[in-house]
Amino acid sequence: CLTVARRAQAIGIDADSEILRVAARRLGARATLHAGSFTTTPLPASDVTVASFSLHHVRTRSAKLRLYRRTHAALRRRGTFLIVDCQPAVDRGVRRQQFDDWLEHLRRAYSPAAARGLLRAWSHEDVYVPLDAEVGLLRDARYRVEVLWRRGAFAVLRAAK
Repeated sequence: CLTVARRAQAIGIDADSEILRVAARRLGARATLHAGSFTTTPLPASDVTVASFSLHHVRTRSAKLRLYRRTHAALRRRGTFLIVDCQPAVDRGVRRQQFDDWLEHLRRAYSPAAARGLLRAWSHEDVYVPLDAEVGLLRDARYRVEVLWRRGAFAVLRAAK
């Protein structure tokens, strides 16, 4: 994004100090980075907010709705909130197939046992909200929502102010 938007500044919020170190190396002086949770750290005014594979860490739908209302309030007029995350199907059979496909994808980089271990570990710390419920939460926060891309359990959403 910063390559295309030459005058843009990035503001990053993450609880993981190693992720912040990597971001600082990659983004340099054009980024201001804050250690903390995006659910409680003050959100600065912005034109665009991006949440990439992070919102599944929000434990409850009510907490997610509060966060979406905060992002909406922080966005400037005509602002956009881009979300990339896992939003599985509601149907149990379809959802099972989506997670089987995800497991198969992980097996490209990990042993079968390690891939299963990752999904098992993530199941204890992550909360995956189905796509239709995610869209509903965003609409409840007064966003206009479009699904820009979907493959299996993963989607890219654009929520416009």
